[in-house]
Amino acid sequence: MTQRNHLLKRIREGQAGQDELTFWNDELSQQGARITVRRRTAMEALASLASDAYASMAAEDGELVVTYEPSIDQTGTPEEVATYISTRLATVRTREIQMAQTLVGPHRDELRTTIGGVDVSQYGSRGQIRTVALSLRLAEAGYLTQTLGEEPILLLDDVLSELDEARQLRVLEAACGAEQALMTMVDGERHPSELKEAVATFWIEAGAITQVG
Repeated sequence: MTQRNHLLKRIREGQAGQDELTFWNDELSQQGARITVRRRTAMEALASLASDAYASMAAEDGELVVTYEPSIDQTGTPEEVATYISTRLATVRTREIQMAQTLVGPHRDELRTTIGGVDVSQYGSRGQIRTVALSLRLAEAGYLTQTLGEEPILLLDDVLSELDEARQLRVLEAACGAEQALMTMVDGERHPSELKEAVATFWIEAGAITQVG
């Protein structure tokens, strides 16, 4: 992408010819098709896993629906998608040169999330947005476990802020379900007493690490 955009800029400035796009168009078509096809497959699993994860933490909000919105409409084999991308690139060449930007490819894909039919990115509360983000991470972990047969380490940075106590507990319970999870928080006393046996707590201050309890 970086190389192709740089070339588009040089073509616009008269420093290169359009024939030099051929190589980069082929690369974008082949790699873009592979990414798009693999993303479709992955999102079929991730969407369901994310919905289940959200329901376990905030079922009262409504159902979380995650929708993959690829910029490439074509479905089929990677070869068929690559041919479609190549054709699309030919139709937008003039605009791309004018803008010095690649207008077709998986970099323009979108991931839409709704709760109870309401768009989270526009109308979700900060707590909902945080819970959706965590649900997606838990879904990724579940997908990796399914596909690789090995559970990843879950890294969560200050995920409890801006959540009410009930949701904090459910988030912590979800984190404790992982084989290994590392979680940071600014308030070391935040985790509920019923989970104390499931966690090891460390206090970090001025570069020094001390285990608590």
